[in-house]
Amino acid sequence: MADRFSAVKCMKKFFLFLLFIPATFFAQSETEKTVKSNSYAKGFFFSIGLGPRAPVGEFSISYNIGMGLNFEASFAHSDYLPFFAIARIGYESYNASPNYIKKSEYASLITNLLVLQFGSKIFLPSISEDIGILMPTVEFAGSYAYKQLYYSIKSLQGFRDNFEWSSKFGGQIGFGISMFIMEIMGYYNFYSANEYLSLDLKIRVPISVSF
Repeated sequence: MADRFSAVKCMKKFFLFLLFIPATFFAQSETEKTVKSNSYAKGFFFSIGLGPRAPVGEFSISYNIGMGLNFEASFAHSDYLPFFAIARIGYESYNASPNYIKKSEYASLITNLLVLQFGSKIFLPSISEDIGILMPTVEFAGSYAYKQLYYSIKSLQGFRDNFEWSSKFGGQIGFGISMFIMEIMGYYNFYSANEYLSLDLKIRVPISVSF
């Protein structure tokens, strides 16, 4: 209970900060309302993440480190803190390693993933409030990936371009450190024959915050 109360108090303070940002720039009278200590807080947030993806297991045999970009929407209510509901869409691309290409029948090989994820984000009590909010955070999400495989086959007639599409279901587990507006997250992502580690630098902005 103490940890939950600490997290709620911490997030309410941050919501208050976000609430008064518009007042600073736009002088909106709505943000000048007195907030009671027992009031609830809720907010919608949007974030962008970018970072490397490192294949592991079977996936690492043929592919180099890739890159990924994602967009995330999240919702929080003080009654359910420190849990946030999250929805994310991302795009990732991986090129086959030159060593694999040399030994295979492929002239080129690229895997692209369009990823949809839904899950929960948990903010743990801040480990430092002297220099600002600095919270460990954990994520769990279910994932759906739409996979595009692009490849060219070596042949006497030249290269022939081919495309294949498939769908995969999997999951994601993540851990990171968050200042809420900015955070660094590391993830383990698992699909059948496509497991990889990812690292994201994220920027988060409020869309709507109310009390």
